[in-house]
Amino acid sequence: MVIGTWPTEVRRLAAASESLGAEIWAKSEETAGAWGGNKVRKLEFILDAARRDRRTNLLSWGAGSSNWTAALALHGRAAGFSVSLGLGGPVPKDYRALYRSTGTRLVSLPRLTLAPVALAAAWARAGGRALFIPVGGSGTVGDIGTAQLGEEIAVQIKSAELPLPSAVFVATGSSGTAAGLAVGLGHARAPLPVVAVKVSDWPYATTKMVTRRISSLLDHLEQRGIRNVVPAPWRLERAYLGPGYGKPTEASRAAIALAARDGLTLDPTYGAKAFAALVGTARRDKDGPYLFVHTSPARPAPS
Repeated sequence: MVIGTWPTEVRRLAAASESLGAEIWAKSEETAGAWGGNKVRKLEFILDAARRDRRTNLLSWGAGSSNWTAALALHGRAAGFSVSLGLGGPVPKDYRALYRSTGTRLVSLPRLTLAPVALAAAWARAGGRALFIPVGGSGTVGDIGTAQLGEEIAVQIKSAELPLPSAVFVATGSSGTAAGLAVGLGHARAPLPVVAVKVSDWPYATTKMVTRRISSLLDHLEQRGIRNVVPAPWRLERAYLGPGYGKPTEASRAAIALAARDGLTLDPTYGAKAFAALVGTARRDKDGPYLFVHTSPARPAPS
């Protein structure tokens, strides 16, 4: 099913380029024309698959501040599904309003570490009949959407909308976006280095997890006759996580301020840390262009 309008825009960040002495570009997933950032790409495939399987109830989980669960509630309800969620940690006011307006069945517990407990309770309330969707919408079906992100970047380079980047920076939580991006670039024969910036605590955003998601996606493509895809080179950047998920750092605060000069609003959990990694690299190496994939949705969320 179609939710967003593609491709999303790319643009030069003039203030950041001048400040860092290197060409800085951004691909803004929030320009898809539907709220949810890069989660819209995943949901187009996930909701299609759920409809083909004749499912009517969807179940997922995450942090209280999860963009994924908010996007699932919004677009899942609009597509006629009922949605159940288990969340751990504080839920922002705009997300609570969204859950109320969409009739989402919500189990919310006060700490992030309790998210699995909230999921179990939400699952029990759903009666075991709901389709379970992994955290972040990551997994083979959703990752097909982010593979298209990589292919889209390749097309924008070929059409001269975007200069050839020396590296692509993206926040990495549940790892599906980084995996899909590497596979999509590889399929488009645009082997740009992908820097997957770790924003989640263990066991998420690990080299093993990204590798596993890439392997699953390649297996899926092979089953459909698409063979010999060599993923773009990638590496996991761990240096910008700081004290943990959702906890700001001096570098992420500085990244938010710099991006704001170009009218780019970064969330502190994902975008700020990924952009901070780009800033650190640009200041050290000065050999751009660098591309920042802005995956987070605009705030506040619609209700």
